[in-house]
Amino acid sequence: MYFTLFLVWALAATIAVSRPSPKDRHEVRTFCRSQNTSTTQPEFSTSAGASLNASEGTFTSIVASTVIPYLSVPENQDLSLNYSASFFVGVGVISCENALAAGIGFSLQNGTQTNTASLQVFPATESHKIRGISFSPGDNVTVAVTALNATSGEVVMINQSMNQIVSKTVYTSYICREDVEVIVQQKTVGDSLVPLANFSTIDFTGVYAGTNTDPVNFSSATLLNIRENHTDLTYVSASSLDVAITFL
Repeated sequence: MYFTLFLVWALAATIAVSRPSPKDRHEVRTFCRSQNTSTTQPEFSTSAGASLNASEGTFTSIVASTVIPYLSVPENQDLSLNYSASFFVGVGVISCENALAAGIGFSLQNGTQTNTASLQVFPATESHKIRGISFSPGDNVTVAVTALNATSGEVVMINQSMNQIVSKTVYTSYICREDVEVIVQQKTVGDSLVPLANFSTIDFTGVYAGTNTDPVNFSSATLLNIRENHTDLTYVSASSLDVAITFL
């Protein structure tokens, strides 16, 4: 935990997230917990990225950096529709009823892209906008989520390109801390999917998971793809400190 906080605040010193649907979350959870079997990823998933899963109480934090993507309308799709995507980093989002996540949502309509920072404290279904920070395509950003203890956490978000930083302390019920994740997600409204924007590649770098002992990298993470009817809409790769999600 302290390693992650030190890393994030060290970055800050250089300066002059929607939740998966219950059905999707259950299927992804089952998939992540069954990687030593022949189980395959569910035919439908709105989440792409990487997740580390361990015993209860293992993880305390996660930090990752990336660049705000330039969205475009997928090939041969209706230019007049609203397209969206989002990314978040989280502690406990897949495995726990109570969890904490933060990230940035993107929307593209009529050629105009908007980028909105938010955090979410589960089990609440609504996210909350993070004020005091803004983003434009091409900006370098870092997001860290830390479980300070079992019932409180901190979100730190940095826009290195704009010399902005915000920090929020939040409170929730018991966070099991069984998993940490970096995720790109397709937005849902009710039971309907919002068309997924072409985000090219979102490359998370400097990805670390904090524990009560030493930080852990993502070389052994479970990889997830956004999928519809057994067709992958993304390609995910991971190395020790890097998770890249590419729109197909």
